[in-house]
Amino acid sequence: MVDWALIAESWPLYLNGLKVSLILMAISVSASFLLSVPLAIARVSPNPLLSKPVFLYTYVIRGTPLLVQLYMIYFGLAQFEWLRESAAWPLFRNAWFCAWLAFALNSAAYTTEILAGALRQTPNGELEAARSLGLSTFSIYRRILLPSAMRRALPQYGNELVMVMHATSIASAVTIVELTRTARDVYYNNLAPLEAFGLVAVFYFVITFTLVGLVKLLEARFLDEIPGMICAQALRRELLALEASGDLRGEVVLVPVANPLGLGQQVLGQPVGRFALAEGGNFNRDFPDLTVGLSRIGEALTDDPDGNLALIRAELAAVLASFPVETPPQHLKATLLALALHADFVLDLHCDAEAAMHLYTHTDSAPIFAPLAAHLGARALLLADVSGGDPFDEAVSRPWAELARAFPDRPVPFGCQSVTVELRGQSDVDDAMADADAGAILAFMRHVGVIAGEKPVLPAALCQPTALEASEPLVAPTAGILVYRRELGETVEAGAVLAELIDPLSGAVTPIRCQSGGVFFARSALRFVTPGKRLGKVAGTSLKRSGRLLSP
Repeated sequence: MVDWALIAESWPLYLNGLKVSLILMAISVSASFLLSVPLAIARVSPNPLLSKPVFLYTYVIRGTPLLVQLYMIYFGLAQFEWLRESAAWPLFRNAWFCAWLAFALNSAAYTTEILAGALRQTPNGELEAARSLGLSTFSIYRRILLPSAMRRALPQYGNELVMVMHATSIASAVTIVELTRTARDVYYNNLAPLEAFGLVAVFYFVITFTLVGLVKLLEARFLDEIPGMICAQALRRELLALEASGDLRGEVVLVPVANPLGLGQQVLGQPVGRFALAEGGNFNRDFPDLTVGLSRIGEALTDDPDGNLALIRAELAAVLASFPVETPPQHLKATLLALALHADFVLDLHCDAEAAMHLYTHTDSAPIFAPLAAHLGARALLLADVSGGDPFDEAVSRPWAELARAFPDRPVPFGCQSVTVELRGQSDVDDAMADADAGAILAFMRHVGVIAGEKPVLPAALCQPTALEASEPLVAPTAGILVYRRELGETVEAGAVLAELIDPLSGAVTPIRCQSGGVFFARSALRFVTPGKRLGKVAGTSLKRSGRLLSP
């Protein structure tokens, strides 16, 4: 029988041992990570004077047991008289310092190889995008390479964190009373192995799965806009094959990483790629308004639509060149616009926090992109002439629509049809989804004639185009635990309860209702919110909002 009284009596001892283990792990992991970053950069350096010593260090450390390394530092170094007589001796005779040093050096070797492997896997497109922005080598590493490598290395690094936690159990070999030493003392004093070691096993089990959960959460937070990036990889493979077979009828420009600046930003280890931290502002808002000054070309327009197309594109390029480019975000936006101005079609691949597939486009472009929405299985196709936020897709399409309306007597073609494709949510990243999304985009490209071959059969549309001004943002009236009551993609009726906010202190429940019926297509990834936080979006038909229609 289990001696529950012994477990209860020993509980304070285990908690103290747990505190020691967690502190030892935290300081060891922190030191090892700081050491591994420069070592990983040196490890991938083409200079052998940098890479070879690091290789030797990681080879030796990973090739010997951690316990032996701990003994060598704590017991072995003590035999050197010069060390005993040096100012460093008070540190090296301290068990805590020796354990920390051994764990940090050991973990740094493994972390160095993990980061080095991730650095080697950096796509060339990320480097090309960074260099096109004129970033220095230091900035490329700080903003692009290291954050990108950390994102790829997270699964392996999560395993390393677990291994370090387990490794703290050998600290008792140098007199530190951590969790395992506590269990051994309880066993020796009571001869109760099941209670002593069973409880410590439960502690390690809970800690391990907590670490795994935190790493998974961090992975999900890193995946801001990654669905579009993995879809771009699938598109790249297919487009290269189509190009080789001669089936491409035009030029296709694929940007694998559209926001290298955002990928490189972190606060407390969390990516914040939506907003520019140094300059402020949303990376996908406030693009230059290229309609400024276009009215002056009215007299130059002729009855030749092709001539007007070339004239307007040249003027748009001139207008873009007149805008100041002084900060990295301004440079990024100008670069993306320059790539898009001469395109017939622009697809801006994004994602929401948690969402069903949905699209945003100009009202006049609805017939063009309705087939894309059908192929993608979109649950909402949202239309606006002016959304109020100057997003990228609107910046390249709006000038054409406004010129056509300003000069109805001239044949002004819609020279750039653009759409923002929201590829579901941040964590919807896998090969199957990417392949399916890429297949839908390729089907659309066949539909508009960019790819040779018969037009594919158009699937039944899962939504009808609706005005963006009629969409309804759901806002938290109070703080609380957020529990959703309806699923994404559901068609809901007016007044339906889509979510509830639960006050963790009083237990009071606040229902979150929608005013109009429609499709519940997006929601927050957070599950505890504060007043004013946007909780979700409904694509309806009865509302008529004005001002800035997009999320901040």
